[in-house]
Amino acid sequence: MIRQVHTADNPTEAYFVKGLLEAKGIAARVRYEDMIGDYPSVWVTAGADFKLAQEIVLALSREQAIVETQSEPWRCPRCGEHIEAQFTECWQCETSRSRV
Repeated sequence: MIRQVHTADNPTEAYFVKGLLEAKGIAARVRYEDMIGDYPSVWVTAGADFKLAQEIVLALSREQAIVETQSEPWRCPRCGEHIEAQFTECWQCETSRSRV
């Protein structure tokens, strides 16, 4: 029996999650036939793999939330330089954004 572990916003995301799960030794598949609207889903075997897959997808969701909160420009706390959102280090003094 297989169970749905993730609904993706697009095929790229679905295959990324599938690849992440397979890298951890979990067989996964992307299904389109059960799509609601235009959303593909990722499915795994029920049981221990399903629980591990849920943990992996949850960790990924947390990481994405952190990235989304860091999608605004920031000011370096060390030198005061204004840095665009896509950069993780200050170009002026090399202070990491993670210190912000």
